[in-house]
Amino acid sequence: SDEGVVAVVAAALAGDVVAEQRTNLRIDVVCAGEVDPWDDDSDAAMADVDDPARSFFALNELAVTRGANGRIIDFGLSISGAHIADMRGDGLVVATATGSTAYALSAGGPLVSPGFAGLVAVPLAPHTLHSRAIVTASNDVVEMDLSHNADTREATLFVDGELLEFERPVRRVYVRRGDTPTVLLRYQREGFYEHAARVFF
Repeated sequence: SDEGVVAVVAAALAGDVVAEQRTNLRIDVVCAGEVDPWDDDSDAAMADVDDPARSFFALNELAVTRGANGRIIDFGLSISGAHIADMRGDGLVVATATGSTAYALSAGGPLVSPGFAGLVAVPLAPHTLHSRAIVTASNDVVEMDLSHNADTREATLFVDGELLEFERPVRRVYVRRGDTPTVLLRYQREGFYEHAARVFF
């Protein structure tokens, strides 16, 4: 509403609002039958990956989960080309610091200070006891390989809670920090740690 905007502007002019730069996500999706421009062995390895039909923005998180048939999914998890594990479970959440206190936290991920520029990758209900959330460096790329996941074990993608729909099965997903941070205005009434102490402890 106009009243809300006026209140925020007035608070900003009074010094009660601070601008914060927050990391966001750049998500690239490769579907079955498509050339993977991220694949070093591909003829299109040097191709432009800025395909708007396959690139998405998120402020909070990407969630790759099991589909409508409810069957668990198989996927490989790598960070910047280093293979971490082949996993089976409900999926994976990749979150920014801003999104860390939502889906990622409920799945067992850490609380992350808003100024952190890396990503948090949290497996969802993995079928192993040897699974941990991974906190990445700011320039890392989280890679999810669904190429060995059977079509009957469909994977579903949600970006900030919104369903992404594709005409063919998803085979690979790449998540990295967006090039330009998102600027948020925040009232100075309470800092992150005070808020965390009040809400989560």
